[in-house]
Amino acid sequence: MALRHPSFFSYLALHRMNTPTGLRWLDGIIGVIAGVGLGEEVAVRLFRDIGYFLIGAMLEETAGYSKGGSTIAPVPDDVLKREYPHVHAAGRWFAEPERQKTWELGLTLLLDGVERLVAQQSGA
Repeated sequence: MALRHPSFFSYLALHRMNTPTGLRWLDGIIGVIAGVGLGEEVAVRLFRDIGYFLIGAMLEETAGYSKGGSTIAPVPDDVLKREYPHVHAAGRWFAEPERQKTWELGLTLLLDGVERLVAQQSGA
């Protein structure tokens, strides 16, 4: 949705959910997370962490590197390669389809961490 409608996503991501409809949605999401038995504190922290990942990743994809250069005087490629070799080498991983793979890795790490928390809480 964010990639198809980046302007709407920016509005949604930055909109405060302090209306009755927004609060009902927030309450439901926190309730689902708390429902796996992690307790209120962990549920709220997970809600925030998942939001940080999702919103941060999508804002980056819709307004960050995917938009291209953001400076008036970009560093020439030969200077980038010579002076900033790690940044130069990283460039290929910022392009499609690599961005999707990066998203999947981040999501996997996040969900694996949630799974570990649930297992620890349940004593498994």
